[in-house]
Amino acid sequence: MILLSMKAILRVVYPRISKKGGGDSMTYFQNIAGSSREEYIARGSKLTADEVIANSYMNAHDLAAVASKKYKALREAMILTIITIIWTIGVLLVS
Repeated sequence: MILLSMKAILRVVYPRISKKGGGDSMTYFQNIAGSSREEYIARGSKLTADEVIANSYMNAHDLAAVASKKYKALREAMILTIITIIWTIGVLLVS
């Protein structure tokens, strides 16, 4: 039970970064960090307003998907932790 709780907790705190990442999005954090400041500014300056908006929407969608998975894992971790605490108390009372 404790191991299941720990696994769920790790799923909450450990980032889920896909190998494909944000594609070539200008707002994806790994794409930003992988560029020099000058490269990022030069690339961003070439975008149209519609491209900036589209990049923002893509990033918001990706972040929402990650947050949804994290909250699901957090609920599981909380439930498993409560069950583990109740089980531990039961074992201690019986022994």
